[in-house]
Amino acid sequence: MRVSVTHTDLDQAFSKIWLEHKNSVRRYCLRCLSDNPDTVDDVMSITAEKACRFLRSTDTSIQNPLAWLCTMARNVCTDLHRTEAREFELVKQVCNSPNTFFFAANNSEPLEQAIEREYELSSLLSAIMKLPKRQQELLSMRVLDGLDYQQMALHTHMSTVNLRKIVQLARQQLRTTRFNQASHI
Repeated sequence: MRVSVTHTDLDQAFSKIWLEHKNSVRRYCLRCLSDNPDTVDDVMSITAEKACRFLRSTDTSIQNPLAWLCTMARNVCTDLHRTEAREFELVKQVCNSPNTFFFAANNSEPLEQAIEREYELSSLLSAIMKLPKRQQELLSMRVLDGLDYQQMALHTHMSTVNLRKIVQLARQQLRTTRFNQASHI
């Protein structure tokens, strides 16, 4: 079967190819991963994603879709085996050197996540500043200072029931504000 994919019917063509050959690719993956069948779903997912991405990026026709998908699946399985072998070797090295200190690689946060985190923090701070002063103070005592309600009652001369309710209302207002901001994005 020769499949020619254009950009207009890309999703339908990929779905057709994938649904027709999915079971055969799964059986092939099970053979490749005989020592670890729990990862078959991961391999299938990665294979489908790579195949779909490839079809979106090219106008190439696929001569033999099953062979093409199995080749992709084999490559994903090979990558998985290599990663596991590297991790096993690292664990073996660490276990054989108990008196040596090992340091993890410095994995920095991706720029998009850093920007999103900063935006959420600034949104949260601005929402906190909009709360009434009393709620701000009590929320600060509970969250930032780490005081329990008994300790807060000693400082504020309020009942623990009232303190819980005020903090609960403040948190609810912050959740509502966050939900409203997220729905406007």
